[in-house]
Amino acid sequence: MSLRLTDVSSGGGGDPAILLLPPEITVDIFHHCLPSPTPGFESHSWPSPQEAPLLLAQVCCQWRDISLSTPQLWASIAFEKGAIELLELWLSRTGNHPLTISLRAVDEQRAFKFMQAIIRHNSRWQNVHLVLPLIAIRQLELSCFPCLTRLALWTVGAGQWTRAPPVTIQGSPLLRYADIHFLPQFNLPLEQLTSLHFHHSLGVAQTVAILQRCPNLLELSSLNLGIGSTPVFPPVELRFLRSLKTDDTRLFSSLTLPHLELLEILAAIDTAADALRPLIARSSCDLKFLSLRVHKATVPQLQRLLRTTPSVVHLKLDRAWLEFQMQVLQGADILPRLQHLEIYYHGPGHHYRPLLDMLRWRQGQGIKSCKLCQRSMSLAPPPADTLAEFCALAKAGLQIRVSRDQSVLLDTLQG
Repeated sequence: MSLRLTDVSSGGGGDPAILLLPPEITVDIFHHCLPSPTPGFESHSWPSPQEAPLLLAQVCCQWRDISLSTPQLWASIAFEKGAIELLELWLSRTGNHPLTISLRAVDEQRAFKFMQAIIRHNSRWQNVHLVLPLIAIRQLELSCFPCLTRLALWTVGAGQWTRAPPVTIQGSPLLRYADIHFLPQFNLPLEQLTSLHFHHSLGVAQTVAILQRCPNLLELSSLNLGIGSTPVFPPVELRFLRSLKTDDTRLFSSLTLPHLELLEILAAIDTAADALRPLIARSSCDLKFLSLRVHKATVPQLQRLLRTTPSVVHLKLDRAWLEFQMQVLQGADILPRLQHLEIYYHGPGHHYRPLLDMLRWRQGQGIKSCKLCQRSMSLAPPPADTLAEFCALAKAGLQIRVSRDQSVLLDTLQG
């Protein structure tokens, strides 16, 4: 039987059983009441009186005492609209616990005050996401961050940021993850990073120069590289890189990636094949996962690209056209080792026959699972007879999930 918070605080008739629990069990329950994690961070709590931990502290005196004496409940905060006094009060409740902080502010004065509040706790920073004007971000240059492992810097209202001096971060020996948006000039301890994500640089040459200083990368995301020609110096070998995401295939000619396993291409398919082929040949990598944005890609263009990656076992197609592009995957020379397929489409999807025919053919070639997702709830779902055919494929052994946005229509996937 569920218990409402009003049942705890209303009084009368003796204490509810939940108030008789040992404090350590109550604290564990409180942890499960915190808001869902923000992507890229372990956990975040918006300072809202309608959400934990603030909500828990309002229920009764016992819960308030437990909440205020548990620094872990306050050690994650995402702050944007509240008063600076609330931010300072929240931080005062964190004790000596490592901090996960996300700050967002466009106004320079407000952003500066935010930074002044959190920079006092720099020795406890662990996972930090800052979306602030450049003048506020520059305050990072005045401190060291001995516990910092993850850092995201997004510059807003930057004005002349393209000609600004680099932002330099020092004294962060544990930093392994960096996410940089609209801050093309930066100095980080790149040699120790294992994960680097940046959006908007001053060209491919600058990007390659950064990557030359990142020998230990396992994961790289590089988007919106700007204008400029491809550098002519020898390709940079990233010996440990496993995952690459990019929307600019000019980068391919500047890299050698012998252990690349996961590749996500957001660029146009018509140019990606010619750029990818020499990268695969030069790297001799065993690519396992390939994700493509195939909106408007023709069948010949998609065929050319997929023939360059015969080792792929997991394919993801975003913005796919079910009625045209599915025939590509019926070719015997197209991804002969394919086992898992994900298809995301935005169109009406009333032409399911090419998809169904392809899946039946692929079942004989070893495919194990398929995820099909219609990303617009405003469009009609697959008709009943189509769902019946998907069910027949599932009975024949194909693990399958059919969904519309977050609504699942059919799911036989294991795990």
